[in-house]
Amino acid sequence: MTARSAQVSFLVDALRAGDAGAAESAALLLLSGGMPLSELYDEVVLPFFAALLLDPAMGGMRLVDEHLASRAAVDLVMLLGRRQTPWTADANGAGGRGVIVLGAVPRESHLLGVRMLAQVLTGRGWTVHLLDSLPYEVLASYCAALPVKPQAIGLTLHSAASAAALRSGVGALRTALPDVPIVLGGAAVVANPGLPAKVGAAAGAVDLNGGVAAVELVTNPLTRREREILGLVASGASNAQIATRLSVHSSTVKTHLEHVAGKLGTSDRTAAAVQGLRRGWID
Repeated sequence: MTARSAQVSFLVDALRAGDAGAAESAALLLLSGGMPLSELYDEVVLPFFAALLLDPAMGGMRLVDEHLASRAAVDLVMLLGRRQTPWTADANGAGGRGVIVLGAVPRESHLLGVRMLAQVLTGRGWTVHLLDSLPYEVLASYCAALPVKPQAIGLTLHSAASAAALRSGVGALRTALPDVPIVLGGAAVVANPGLPAKVGAAAGAVDLNGGVAAVELVTNPLTRREREILGLVASGASNAQIATRLSVHSSTVKTHLEHVAGKLGTSDRTAAAVQGLRRGWID
């Protein structure tokens, strides 16, 4: 057994025992050893929590023990969140990459996953407003009143009891906030990956990493080709080298970079690359 697998086992055992403090210690060992927070949540904590929901017995656990284990998983997420270094915000409360609003559809009670997503996005430079389950019109009013317009809204849902109601709610948000993309995630999307498109959302996610990727996608103003070219600029390639690499004319590369500069409000290719890297729009 490797050191990492032993630490994972220790973390799971601590959660099973309902010991959030021991679970935090194990999680910090994994994080300090190089495991990304999103991987810790996606591959350890969320599967454990999902197993509790699907099979409360969990190998003979009593109901009271199941509740303690569930509470420990929630507490662990809260404890790790408190250890995060806040992203420096500007005067309007917006982090370096902008504002994301996360919440849940009306009457949704499963919020652990969206809390995890909020932490991961905060670590990637976003200012995240984490809300509870709210009526769609209240959520729209909250977003409209923010001093900085959110760049995306993420909603979690455990089950889509009424696709029509969900479609109506997403439609109401899109009407009130036409330029703000909506991302759906949660167990309902896992069960029906096509649900977000059916109800008018911009994207959907079946896990935490997918949620991060979806937010990054819908908030990125650059096309795939523009991201590719700007990434090569960031690596030090000249326009001629990029043209050779992509089998296009150098004038095509120049045109793409002019479009990028216009989108990013920069005056030259180097500044555009720096801006793209800072905002996480290129790798």
